[in-house]
Amino acid sequence: MELAAVRGGIGCGQEGLWQFDSFVKEMGLREYLLENNLLDHFVFAVFLENYLKHYGEIMKNNRHFHWPLSYCLDFVSDILADLIEDEDVAGEYFAKCRSIAENYYAEHKLPV
Repeated sequence: MELAAVRGGIGCGQEGLWQFDSFVKEMGLREYLLENNLLDHFVFAVFLENYLKHYGEIMKNNRHFHWPLSYCLDFVSDILADLIEDEDVAGEYFAKCRSIAENYYAEHKLPV
């Protein structure tokens, strides 16, 4: 789960999102998360929390580095599109992720 989260987010590099897609579609990540009731944990703790902490620390330590909230939310949207087939459910997850991310940026006084 951690490798998939990193490849879909903070360590995506050139091929990360395609590799994440492969984890979901070819290696059964979606089914594993659903069968083991781990989707919430994966989305909010393994992926989003680590993603926000990583870029938050970089922005705090390097005032010239800017990681817009919209860019963060683009990655979240891509991850959710791969993980959740039902668009309404994906929308609910996205709304919660957006709220968490907005609160994180505000709490840590990060530039939006």
